[in-house]
Amino acid sequence: MPRILVIDDDPMYRDMVSEVLSEEGHETLLAVNGLEGIDKARAYVPDLVISDVVMDGADGYQVLQTLRSEPATAVIPVIMMTGYSSKGGHRQGMTLGADDYLPKPFNATELLNAVGAQLRKRYEAASIQTRNTTTTETGVSVLLPAELSEPLRSISGFAQLLTSPNAPLEARELRRVGEQLGAA
Repeated sequence: MPRILVIDDDPMYRDMVSEVLSEEGHETLLAVNGLEGIDKARAYVPDLVISDVVMDGADGYQVLQTLRSEPATAVIPVIMMTGYSSKGGHRQGMTLGADDYLPKPFNATELLNAVGAQLRKRYEAASIQTRNTTTTETGVSVLLPAELSEPLRSISGFAQLLTSPNAPLEARELRRVGEQLGAA
């Protein structure tokens, strides 16, 4: 079930977006402003972020810049939504790395189409990465003796776990993976 973070200071839009996404089987996380949204994105590493542009504390552009600047959140697709129709604002968001824009007001179909497109792109990219990793592992295992290939497979498996967009790990789990890597 995809996890989607919705950041909006307008409770009507925040609740409407959450309800539409929940009805489609998505897990939603809600944030009432940009700062809370950044904190939740860091803590939960969602599959997608939908953020309003105009908010107190940190606006949507600041949210986007922060997420793009941190390795753990840099690849999360971000859909910006705004009630303003400024081309400059739209261009600014796209320049900063927004993946899509939803002008307010929008309907459920428009929301679901945007969300579906971004999730498909994310999962296709993850699938390609997995195929490339598997191909590399196969090539390496043929060239290396068994004493080296087994620890490398373990390390590669842990690396996939750590970089998987669908498996955010808690601190104690990360510590355990680090200890197991040290033993490999």
